[in-house]
Amino acid sequence: MPDGLSMNLFNQYKESPKSFAHYRKAKMQFALNYKERFKNAIHYVSSSLMAKNFKFLIESPFILTTLLAFPFGVILYFYLMNTKKKAILKT
Repeated sequence: MPDGLSMNLFNQYKESPKSFAHYRKAKMQFALNYKERFKNAIHYVSSSLMAKNFKFLIESPFILTTLLAFPFGVILYFYLMNTKKKAILKT
């Protein structure tokens, strides 16, 4: 549907970055392996930058992982802020 969740995922990500940051922080704590934790740390960095929460490194449950994910989170942040797409559809 045109107004569904998957079609407006980027808009929701931009409208409520604090919620997504909190969600990613929780997913980092319960990650099954390091790869999953690192991926969530990247998203946590980008969400925190969108929310203008610059204390995110101190608030992170895994400071070293978040520090290592910082450059990738910045790249994701710029990608999300400059995209005009509503969603990326998998075909």
